[in-house]
Amino acid sequence: MYTLAYDRRVRKDLRLIPKPRRIEILEKAEKLAAEPRSFQVEKLIGIEGYRLRIGDYRVLFTIDDRGKLVTVYRVLHRREAYR
Repeated sequence: MYTLAYDRRVRKDLRLIPKPRRIEILEKAEKLAAEPRSFQVEKLIGIEGYRLRIGDYRVLFTIDDRGKLVTVYRVLHRREAYR
């Protein structure tokens, strides 16, 4: 079991997302603590980290296996996530 942490920028990102989608994103992000490399997760190319697709939104995060820590650092619409 991993510990789930959120970067301070995530709070701002979530305020811009409609409430029903925000709830869905948070529920799925919580599941990363149990299985951070599930079948829905893909490694990012060119930068360190992983992404989880939730509709048109992307949850970007890092995994620290030694410290058993998953850190969500951004939640963005797909058109902004990879810039």
